[in-house]
Amino acid sequence: MKNKKISKILILGIAIYFVFQISIFLIGENTRTMAVELEDMELKINTKGLVIKDESVIVSNADGTFKNLHEEGEKVQKSENIGYIYKDIDIEKINSDIENLDKEINKLKEQIDSQDNSTLKHITANQLENSKNKKAILEKKAKSSTSYVKADISGVISYKIDENEGKYNTDSIDYLTKDDIENTNNNYTDINSNDKKIKENDPVFKIVNPNDVYIAVCIEEKYRKYFEVGNKIEISFNEEILDGKVNKVKKDNDDIIVILKITSQNIGIYDTRVEEFDIIYKHIEGFKIPKKSIKSVDKKKGVYILNQQTNNMEFVELSDVAYEADDYIFVKNDSSDKEKVIALHDEVVLNPNIINKKIKIK
Repeated sequence: MKNKKISKILILGIAIYFVFQISIFLIGENTRTMAVELEDMELKINTKGLVIKDESVIVSNADGTFKNLHEEGEKVQKSENIGYIYKDIDIEKINSDIENLDKEINKLKEQIDSQDNSTLKHITANQLENSKNKKAILEKKAKSSTSYVKADISGVISYKIDENEGKYNTDSIDYLTKDDIENTNNNYTDINSNDKKIKENDPVFKIVNPNDVYIAVCIEEKYRKYFEVGNKIEISFNEEILDGKVNKVKKDNDDIIVILKITSQNIGIYDTRVEEFDIIYKHIEGFKIPKKSIKSVDKKKGVYILNQQTNNMEFVELSDVAYEADDYIFVKNDSSDKEKVIALHDEVVLNPNIINKKIKIK
């Protein structure tokens, strides 16, 4: 009886051992890992921005029909003619009459050259002189009835205004508040009056100085350290990236107003007053680690990685966390001489537990 009891215990022990080994094998076989890859991460904030520009709205200096000389988006120089106004005359008829007189003058010149009879040549010469005088009168009439509109600054032509050009300009930067940013809306009107009747003092075009365009944003205190004056930033706008830099930082009671100067040109922003912008304030190269992989050992946060030579799990501290989201953290690529750091292509255990972090992975 005693021997049978010992045999049963021995068989049970062997069975338990094999079950345990099989379980360990299955856990090892099914432990999921993730190969760490190097990524470039943009640290950014999404916020409403108020666009401030050095811009000038030019108005008509007379009643009449306006004619554009430049298309929207074209660059012009200060004092350059941008358009002209015909003052209540049929300029098309005048131009047509001048064109007909030109043809007549050329025809009379040809006749004079081909005529041998002095009397006929004299008559034709008088006709020629008469046609030239008529042309001169019409040209004078056209000139006196045409008023040119000039650019008062150098810049880019726009035919959209929102009547905030005088309120939000470069002189107002020091006085902007959070309310200005939050309560202003886009309200642009197209003022392109090409070939249309206009009145004196009607706005006919706008010129934007592309070298003086700014965006004012309001940020939280926790982001203040990333927005030092002179820091370079990027601004995502209409699926394009604009280059910029921090021009000014000021307090508005409990709020922080940051003025960003745009250093690259973009026509779209010239007709924008407010917009939701992604402000990219930092680029980081590193590793994206799921939070479900992170454990705490001796008050140190880290991950278990697979040693490719021994197939054992090794704990590696995550000491240089650059960014933390709800479900992952971003760790900088550490090229220091530390004994253990997470590195490119390391196999990180996704769900470490009391069993799989103590076994070998086959």
